[in-house]
Amino acid sequence: MKEQTIVIGHSSMSVIEKLRTSLERRGYRIYAFQSIEEVLRTARRVKPDIVIMPLEIGGSSTVATARVLESDFVTSVVFIVDQPEGPFRKTLETMNLYAYITFPMTLDSLYKTVELAVNTSRKILELKLKLLEVEKKLEGRITVEKAKGILMKEENMTEEEAFACLRKMAMDMCLPMEKAAKAVVSHGFRKE
Repeated sequence: MKEQTIVIGHSSMSVIEKLRTSLERRGYRIYAFQSIEEVLRTARRVKPDIVIMPLEIGGSSTVATARVLESDFVTSVVFIVDQPEGPFRKTLETMNLYAYITFPMTLDSLYKTVELAVNTSRKILELKLKLLEVEKKLEGRITVEKAKGILMKEENMTEEEAFACLRKMAMDMCLPMEKAAKAVVSHGFRKE
């Protein structure tokens, strides 16, 4: 299992140091920055378990950055807030994690929030990647079905004959069946 990694973004160096010290004591590897650009760049490079940051860093909103990190399957974000109020709660409802840290907070509360966020973030990422894999397989099967339909219609083949023809094409070209099917769908079938 890889080392648990956290990227922290905050404009206050004292907040960064408090979080860094506390979380390093718990065995987390920490990367900390005072600019949103560095947070994004580093998160994309190291793929941390979570990013911890406030709603703003240096006058720039971090919500868009959080959405980018989530949509690109990089990680999930735990926000630092003074008071979890209405608009912020609406924002949280659209994120992977419904998690935030308020200041002041106890170490126990920090550790529990971070541990829950890290574990949940990993599970979410794992499920998203599995979903992408399933979607890709389904797309491949749909392409094979389309190619079989083309062969059945244009070459007057049965479904079994069309499947056998696709399988032979794939083996002759040393390609996965989905790629051979894609060629039939894109360019039609040419008898050699």
